[in-house]
Amino acid sequence: RYREMSMFEVFRRESIYHLNKIPEPRNALDWLLVMQHFGLPTRLLDWSASLLVGLFFASEKYDDADGELWALFPYELNRVGHNMNGVPSLESQKLHHIAWEATNTQQIPWFGKARDWKVEFAQVPVNPMAFEPPASFARMVMQRSRFTIHPLPTAGTNIGELLMKPSQLCRYTIPANMKPELRD
Repeated sequence: RYREMSMFEVFRRESIYHLNKIPEPRNALDWLLVMQHFGLPTRLLDWSASLLVGLFFASEKYDDADGELWALFPYELNRVGHNMNGVPSLESQKLHHIAWEATNTQQIPWFGKARDWKVEFAQVPVNPMAFEPPASFARMVMQRSRFTIHPLPTAGTNIGELLMKPSQLCRYTIPANMKPELRD
C-alpha cells in the first residue's frame, strides 16, 4: 500500500513537466487513467471492446507459452458487485470513491456538496467496477479501451469470485503454436 501511494505521489509531482493536460488535483480517476496510459501499475485493469485487439494482446508475446483471452460482461460485474444497471457515468461517486481510495491522496475528494460526501462515504464500494474511460488518449480510443477498477482486495471480491457463469466471465486459451498465425 505504501509503494502504491508513493508511486502515485512521485508521478503526480513529476508528470507536470511531461503532460499537455494535467488532471485536477482532486480527480483521482483521471490521475489513474494517465498513469495507466504511461504504463505504471494501477488498480485499473485494461479490457477492450474489440475482439481483435484482445487477440492481438493475447498473442503478442511469449510464443513459448499459451496466451489467455478473457471476456467480461461488464454490466453483470456492476449488477452483481454494485446492484447497478450498465456502467457508471464518469461522474459516479462510487467510481470516484474507489479511485480516491486507490490513490489515498489524503484530501477530501470533491463530489459536489459536502453532504453528498458523507452519504457516499457510508456506502463505500468493496467490489471491482467496470467503466468506460473518457476519450482522452488516442491509443485508448483506437484500442476501444474499457477498464475495471479494483479496491483493496478482500476475500470474495475478485472478479472470478463475483462472476461464476460463462455468460458473465469466460476464459479462452490461445495455444502457443497458434500465436504467430494469429498475428499474421
